[in-house]
Amino acid sequence: MTLAVPSSRSPAAPRSSLPVLLVWAFVLALLVMSWRGADMRPLDLLRDSGNMAQFAADFFPPNFRDWRMYLDEMVVTVQIAVWGTFLAIVVAVPLGLLCSSNMVPAWVYQPMRRLMDACRAINEM
Repeated sequence: MTLAVPSSRSPAAPRSSLPVLLVWAFVLALLVMSWRGADMRPLDLLRDSGNMAQFAADFFPPNFRDWRMYLDEMVVTVQIAVWGTFLAIVVAVPLGLLCSSNMVPAWVYQPMRRLMDACRAINEM
């Protein structure tokens, strides 16, 4: 094992080049053009801040009158999480094996990888 000697020079600061500046200009232009389409209205947050304060105030003091129902619902949530994890493992292991290039031929793993790409791209699947 060899030990690396630390360099006495500090790393050079990254230089701004024309392509980098053009990319940042494009990103900024894209943000400006999408401002209206995304219906960005930051002043509404200030104007309706009373609603946010009322919403937050409704959490205090906490009301535990229905604690048994809350406990039952928390148990159901944990049960759903357990089943979701189990089903994810049951589905993921065989699909993972079908996507591995060292286990199956190319005509199997290539379409399976594209299927996995689609599943990753579409969150609701």
